[in-house]
Amino acid sequence: DEELFKCVSEAAKNNIPDFSPRATANIAWAYAALRIKDIELFKGFSTAVKNGIQDFNSQDIANIA
Repeated sequence: DEELFKCVSEAAKNNIPDFSPRATANIAWAYAALRIKDIELFKGFSTAVKNGIQDFNSQDIANIA
């Protein structure tokens, strides 16, 4: 549901720094799997991964890649 993902996106953008690596990876995977494009959301994910790459395990990285 497009409206649902818009709501999730807006909430996520404001909270990405507080997400665990698993939450970041899972949300990014869900958007990618459904081919939902949200450039601002993925910029936030990119920053989070760059700043905390040491906290991501191999499965988290695989889900994001």
